[in-house]
Amino acid sequence: SGKLYGGNVKGVATLNWKSAWQLKGELNMTQVELQSLAPVLNPEMKVSGKLDAKSHFSSSAAAAGQLAAALRLESVFQVYQGVLYNFDIAKAAQSFLKGGSKGGETRFDEISGHLLMDAAGHHLRDLKISSGTLAASGNLDISPKQQLQGRITAELKAGISLVAVPLDVSGSVKEPVLFPTKGAMAGAAAGTMLLGPAGTALGVKAG
Repeated sequence: SGKLYGGNVKGVATLNWKSAWQLKGELNMTQVELQSLAPVLNPEMKVSGKLDAKSHFSSSAAAAGQLAAALRLESVFQVYQGVLYNFDIAKAAQSFLKGGSKGGETRFDEISGHLLMDAAGHHLRDLKISSGTLAASGNLDISPKQQLQGRITAELKAGISLVAVPLDVSGSVKEPVLFPTKGAMAGAAAGTMLLGPAGTALGVKAG
C-alpha cells in the first residue's frame, strides 16, 4: 500500500517459480492523478483527471525476464473531472468532412469502462464519457504500434432533442482521427438535401 500521484494504491501479488514463473495479483487505485500516471503507462497518451481503478493481473513465462512481456491486466475504471487531449468528440460529431476531425480536446465529468491489456495491445470496452451536453460510448483498441481502431457513438444535446452520431476512430494515440461513419455521412447528406439543415440529424439517424 502507498501513495501515488496524489492518490492511494493498495494491492497484493503472488510470485511462484516451482515449474514456470507465475505472477498474479490485484491492485486498487483511488484518486490517482492520471496526467502524471498516463506517460508512465504510455508516453504518447495525454489525459488528465482523478482515477479510480480495480485491477487484476497475471503472467506466466519460462524465465523471470519474460514476465513483463506476458503480462495480462484487466481493470474496471472511472476517471473524474478531466480532459482528453487531441480528441474533440463534439466537433467530430458535428463535422461531416471526409478528412475527419483532428486535434482539440474533450473535457469530461466522468469516463468509465473496462480495460484489457495484453501482448496484443490495449482494449477498451464499454467506454462511457459524460460531459454537460455530450455523452459518448463505444469500444477502442490500441495496437502495440500505438495505432487506434474503434467506434464511438456521440450524443449531442441540441435544445430539447438528442442527436446521436457514430464515429470511426483511427490514426494513432499521438494523432487520433475521428470522423462520422460512411452511413452517417450518407444519411446526413440525404437528409439535408431533402429537408434542409433540419433534416441533417434525421438523416444521420436513418444512416
